[in-house]
Amino acid sequence: MTYRGPVLRNRRSPRAHEEFKRATRAICWQTTCCAALLHLLVFLVNPNLRIALLPNPSWARPAVAQQFTIESLPADAIPESPSLDSRPQVPRRAEIDLSESVTIAETTFEANPVESFPAPPIQVVQAASTLVPSYVGPQVINVEQVLHRLRSGYSPLAKTTGAEGRVTLAFHVAATGIVVDYRILESSGNPWLDAVALSIKDIVWFSPALEYGRKVDVWIRFPIAFAVGG
Repeated sequence: MTYRGPVLRNRRSPRAHEEFKRATRAICWQTTCCAALLHLLVFLVNPNLRIALLPNPSWARPAVAQQFTIESLPADAIPESPSLDSRPQVPRRAEIDLSESVTIAETTFEANPVESFPAPPIQVVQAASTLVPSYVGPQVINVEQVLHRLRSGYSPLAKTTGAEGRVTLAFHVAATGIVVDYRILESSGNPWLDAVALSIKDIVWFSPALEYGRKVDVWIRFPIAFAVGG
């Protein structure tokens, strides 16, 4: 079976705005060409054409100047000028009778020598102290936490062996107040007491040392004494 009808093609129909643009473009060109052709024909027929030669067009009439009349106001309509204030009075000399006579003695340097006057009071002004300590050592900030660690570690030894002694540690305190290094300077002779003393190295926290107001790293001595009686 053979189909002999019209061949159908799949074509996209142009959009409305495209059709409008094509139609508008054509109309603009046509009107522009018609206007140019009309002006050309007018000037070819009458090259000396002027607006004044046209038969009195209404849109070419000159504007009519408006006339204004100036009328003078009547005399009774003009307000009176405000009255000026009076001039100030001229000061006059007055005489007053005094019931008592007042005499002012003449004051001279000869009658009042400088040596006769008392000395001025001495004002003691205390200047602000400008003394700045050259070095401020670090101080333990968490004292309670350090004591709790030492007591909890020493209590079993005090109950069982009654060990006593003194351990001197050395801490390297950074400018931030954290211990970065440590060592035992003087041992107590008891390794258990030395271990209890070293147990605070991880929790102790110092205020930074100050040298002329500047934070510095320092080594400090830190003695710890252990006694059964507290």
